[in-house]
Amino acid sequence: LRFASSVTNAVWDSASTGVSVAVGTSTEGTTFAPTTTSVTALNRYSRSAYANYGTWTLVPGTQDVYVAKDTGGNAKWIMIEGRTRPFLASEYSLAISNDHQLQLIAYDQAASYNIVRDFSASATGAASAGTSGMWSANGFSSLGRVGYGFTGSLNGNGHAISDLSIVEAASYAGLFGMISEGATVRNLGLDNLSVSGNGELVGGLAGFNGGVVDSVYVNGSVSSARPTTELGGLVGRNYGHISNVYTSGTVQSGATTGTYVHVGGLVGINNANISQAYSTSLVQTGIARNTAGALVGTNNGMINNSVAASADAAGNPLGSVNNSRLVGVNNMMVNGGGMKTA
Repeated sequence: LRFASSVTNAVWDSASTGVSVAVGTSTEGTTFAPTTTSVTALNRYSRSAYANYGTWTLVPGTQDVYVAKDTGGNAKWIMIEGRTRPFLASEYSLAISNDHQLQLIAYDQAASYNIVRDFSASATGAASAGTSGMWSANGFSSLGRVGYGFTGSLNGNGHAISDLSIVEAASYAGLFGMISEGATVRNLGLDNLSVSGNGELVGGLAGFNGGVVDSVYVNGSVSSARPTTELGGLVGRNYGHISNVYTSGTVQSGATTGTYVHVGGLVGINNANISQAYSTSLVQTGIARNTAGALVGTNNGMINNSVAASADAAGNPLGSVNNSRLVGVNNMMVNGGGMKTA
C-alpha cells in the first residue's frame, strides 16, 4: 500500500492465509488503525473476533443468529455464532440462488422464500468447511431450532440443492431443525445430501415437522449415533402433513444400545398424516429393533397410498430386515400402498 492509504475496521485470518501481517509492504504515509486485527482457528466463528464490524446483537426469534449494525442502525453483517464467519447483510434475499442466501434464511424465519435456480452447496462439505470457507467443520447450520422454529414458507419451484452437508451435535438436525405449525416447504429437491446428527430428532429435510411438506424429495445419507433417536430420510418426527414425497439413499442409526430408536426410510415417528409417499432408502440400525421400517419406524397417525422398497429393481434384497416391512410398529391406520421392488 502507498500514497497515504489507510486500512480500518478490517480483519484477516492469519491461520487460513498463513500470513501473520495484514499488509506485506506499506509506504508513503499508509496508516493502519488499531481496529485492523487478525483472527485464528480458535475464534474465526465467534462474533467477538469481529467487534470492529459494529455492535452485534441477537436477532429476535433466534437462538444463535447475530447481526452487526452501523451507527445508523443499518444491518451490515450477519453470522451464526460458532458455525459461520460473518456474511454481508446485503447478501440476504427472499430469492435464493446460492448457499449463502440459503443459510441466511436464519435471519428471518417467518418470511416467504423462493429458490430461483439449481445450485450446489458443496462449500458446506468437509473439503471446504472449517478452513478458509464460510462454515465451520460442522457445515451448514440447520434452520430453525426447538423454540425457534421456521414459521415461513419455502418454495423450491422445482429446483434442487445439491451437496449440502450438515453435522449437528444437538437435537433437531436437517436442512430445517424444526418446521413449525403453519410453515410450508414445497417443490424442492435435495441431492447428495449428508446429514449427521447426534440428537433425538434427525431428518434429511427436517428433524421435526409441524407444518406442510409437499412435493419434496431427498437423496443422500442421513444418520445418527444417539441411543435415543427419531430418524428419517425426510423427517425425524412428523406432526404435520406430508404428501407427494420420496427418499432414496441410506438412513442409518449407529446406536448400539438404547430402547428408544425409531428409524424409517421416510419418517422416524409419524404422529399425523403421510400420503402419496415412497422410499427406496436402505434402513440400517446398530441394534435389532422392531421400531424400524422401510417407510416409517413407528406410526401413530395416518399413512395413505404410500410404498417402500424391499428390493432393488433387479429383485435383489436391500440387505436389511428393516426394509422387509413398511412400518416397524403401527398404532393407527395404514391405507393402500405396501412393499414393492425399487
